[in-house]
Amino acid sequence: MDTITQFWKWFQDNNKAYLFLDDIDEDVKENLLNDFEEQLHKYCDQIYFEIGGDPNEDQELIITAEGDEKYFSQVEDLVKAAPQISGWTFIAFKPSISGHFKSEWDDLELNTEDMWFLPLLNKKNNDLGIRVCLKNYDLIKDNEILTTLLYKMLDTILGEKSFALNIKYVTRHCNLTTQRKKECIQSWNYQNSLRDINPKRHRAAGNICIYASLTEVLTMSSGTSFSSCTGLKKLY
Repeated sequence: MDTITQFWKWFQDNNKAYLFLDDIDEDVKENLLNDFEEQLHKYCDQIYFEIGGDPNEDQELIITAEGDEKYFSQVEDLVKAAPQISGWTFIAFKPSISGHFKSEWDDLELNTEDMWFLPLLNKKNNDLGIRVCLKNYDLIKDNEILTTLLYKMLDTILGEKSFALNIKYVTRHCNLTTQRKKECIQSWNYQNSLRDINPKRHRAAGNICIYASLTEVLTMSSGTSFSSCTGLKKLY
């Protein structure tokens, strides 16, 4: 029996224990999650999971490679082989989440309401990047956790696979003037897909959510001039 089949057989036999994790003792929950990780890592020890959802709806089991492209195929193969189990929805990769949110790690908290984004383009290879502009940047720029937390938030905004495959460069920036804010895009206002952005090269295009004026950038496959796109900066 291959390890994918073994994992799903184990989950079919034990899935009911994971339906109401929020309603059980913390020690019991911790043991269940450890058991799950042990079973999952028998298949691949570089992929992970998230479990949750509305208690009145199917629970979601998300299988993630934490953005590591080397293990995307393992995630996809596992979820593709998932059996139908009552009460469960199985998802490959962490999906994008719309709307404002806050994220906290140790003593650092970031809020998407205080973040602006400027699309960047590498003119040598047309790779897409993002400049993230932060409120009160001078107060947090030296925090060792800033870059890690920022990447986690972009992963949440864009979705794991889309962020990993489509965004090749991220840089952070200082406070913005009112005029510069107008040139940038706030994270949640527009949930436009990147389906038109070079579909042969950006295979995750179906799920990526990025920001307003990038909808012009996204039509590059139909001949839009990059230099005319609102809010677009070239990387030299």
